[in-house]
Amino acid sequence: MVFLRNNTDVCLTGIKGFDEYLGGIPRGSLIVVIGHPGAGKTTFAAKFLYEGARRFGERGLYVGFGEPVRKFRMFMKELGMDFEDLESKGLIKIITLPVLATKDAADMLTETIIRAVNNFKPKRLVIDNLPAVVDILGDIAGRAFLHTTLYNILNREEVTTIVISDVYRGDKKPIVPSVEVIADGVILMKAEIRGGLIVRKLIIEKMKGKKMPVAEVPFSLVKGEGIIVFAPALTYDIPAPKLPTSIKLRCEPLHKAVGPVYVGSQIIVCAPPGMTLPPEVMVSLLRTIAEDGIKVLLISLTNPSISIWCRIESQARKYGISLSELKKLIKIISLNPTAYSITELMSTIMTEVENYKPEVLVLHGLEALNVLYPQREFMSFYLNVITRFRKKAITTIYVISSSITDDKSPIVNASDIVLALSTPLAIRGTYSVKIDILKSYLGEPKTIFTDYLRECLQETEHA
Repeated sequence: MVFLRNNTDVCLTGIKGFDEYLGGIPRGSLIVVIGHPGAGKTTFAAKFLYEGARRFGERGLYVGFGEPVRKFRMFMKELGMDFEDLESKGLIKIITLPVLATKDAADMLTETIIRAVNNFKPKRLVIDNLPAVVDILGDIAGRAFLHTTLYNILNREEVTTIVISDVYRGDKKPIVPSVEVIADGVILMKAEIRGGLIVRKLIIEKMKGKKMPVAEVPFSLVKGEGIIVFAPALTYDIPAPKLPTSIKLRCEPLHKAVGPVYVGSQIIVCAPPGMTLPPEVMVSLLRTIAEDGIKVLLISLTNPSISIWCRIESQARKYGISLSELKKLIKIISLNPTAYSITELMSTIMTEVENYKPEVLVLHGLEALNVLYPQREFMSFYLNVITRFRKKAITTIYVISSSITDDKSPIVNASDIVLALSTPLAIRGTYSVKIDILKSYLGEPKTIFTDYLRECLQETEHA
């Protein structure tokens, strides 16, 4: 296998997750993207052209068959790709060709495409969709068009080309099978129905010059983003938490027990079912957020945002924390996990994080996923999410109603700080919660009771 030596050999697609995983595609190569109708092939190719022009200043040429230009522009704009703007800047050219069933049609189509390449001089080219040509021209004429056109394009090493081809339902063979033979890369896009939800997967069947630890990865079509690929983050790509910077909890006994919370730390809090965070812990967190101006995104998979806000407001008013500051700093979103496949859920969470750009993310109600999905799938989701947020240096708190048991050991191993809360106990005439600090940067496990944290409340009742 030949590996690419430097960035000049690589054509970055601009697709989130794809470039980070694969490092782009070999420049000047021919990539065939195959899949069922509606699988996302055109979106993948359009994103390749759009980001190439927008981010890298590389001209892109889109050649389609049958679909009007205005429809292509409209559909792509809904996914966050404004092609008209790039066309006006001379970075994108879109042409759609009618396919006529005459003996001269293949030569005419070939000549039209080659002329467009010669005149526009694109760095990136997309041909969408080969079966449309073959169906109308017939098998022999269609193949002649295909091979003549691609042969002329492949002689131009500066043009990176994506060719789109459909596959038959229930099969993965392209309708124009011979195109795979001359291709440098073959990507299969699948959209399956599982449990009434759409599950999308991208399979890299062939990619010359690239090492692929995992060939099959999930992806999602996202409004405003186009497409996001969720390849697992490779461990050596994940930096250590930012040690010089830490968040100091506004409760000295709690801070001493837990130790430093470095920026980018991944924290899991396990509580008995039905139990909320004790006031001693919640108030310390809210005071830290308000006084340090920490931007927080809270995503709950089990509770409506209004009920969470009511509890925050109640604690803030009772203990003299600035409610106006909290409202400026905290955004709460509730997601119904039964309405998404686990890939779509990950996509939605990642998109909200990208848009809001929090310093701290709270992902609440992970037990819902533990119930909905098999253990292996739940763990895969958790480990993928945790590595992504660590890589982005986002301090993340995962709240799950569960006890830490042997089958949850990957959760403990992957997290930087692990807190396990017990059912409230009656101690010295009052209720107290035992907090087992199973893992922290301090090294040794510790136990603390919330009645020793009462001084942190600094209660100032408000009427």
